[in-house]
Amino acid sequence: MSDGKDMYIAGIMEHIEEAGIHSGDSACVIPPQSLSDGVVKKIKRYTRDLSLELKVKGLINIQYVVCNDDVYILEANPRASRTVPFVSKVTGLAIAKIATKVMTGANLEDFDLIEKEIGHVAVKESVFPFIKLKGSDSLLGPEMKSTGEVMGVDSSFETAYYKAQLAANSPLPAEGTIFVSVEDDEIVNIISEIENLQRLRFRIVTDSRVNRMLEEYGLHTDLISKNNNDDLHLILKLMSSDVDLIINTIKNQNAGSDNTIIRLVAIDFNIPYITTVSGFKTAVRSIVKTDRQVLGIKSLQELEVK
Repeated sequence: MSDGKDMYIAGIMEHIEEAGIHSGDSACVIPPQSLSDGVVKKIKRYTRDLSLELKVKGLINIQYVVCNDDVYILEANPRASRTVPFVSKVTGLAIAKIATKVMTGANLEDFDLIEKEIGHVAVKESVFPFIKLKGSDSLLGPEMKSTGEVMGVDSSFETAYYKAQLAANSPLPAEGTIFVSVEDDEIVNIISEIENLQRLRFRIVTDSRVNRMLEEYGLHTDLISKNNNDDLHLILKLMSSDVDLIINTIKNQNAGSDNTIIRLVAIDFNIPYITTVSGFKTAVRSIVKTDRQVLGIKSLQELEVK
């Protein structure tokens, strides 16, 4: 928030999905979990300089890209966004109310705003309309597809993320079968996740390509074979194998491709699915962290904000 002479940062959200996924579709977390103190200081400095130079009166939301501790400005929007209610709930601050008063002539110094420390972690997860839009592919990209959002709050990032998935009607399994199909160059990035899931006695099912590549790393998975005479053979076997979670990051979006059909099957059969490697890695962290845990519940009024 800025009044043209001073500014106040209400919150810094870190995206869980990497750049390339629309900000409206990406899960986000407050406070940031992997940004260094140096990066956070740069973000605060750039935000202050940009807000005051533009003489913003009211709200501004700025998107940054971080690469090797370098911070780049992606875009600056001198307006509100739908994440304002999320940040307000997390911080206990009436952001829209204060910003509206600033836009009509009030000064930020009138509101005695101080930088707040929150004693919890909050995750915003997007909700998608695919179940209502038959035939639409759930693969995420630069075009926004979500139509709503939910939040999960807990003392740790992993449990907050787990709760957010529950709220989004995409619960992470505590046991069972997980189907994994990722791009060739992504295999090396999911080795530890596969190992952790197998350590928790999950059954990992893959197609022949992923199976062969994981074998090179000494990881054995159950194979769903594809019949060369029937493109739907893999899909039909997947539907009948009682899968509890589908990981499919393949970029091919041709309407008749196996991977597109797999994602459609996930939607039609209400099977939780993930379409990014960063989402998969976070999901596995949450599954490991919440293993055999009883999740607690708090109201917004009980959240600790100093």
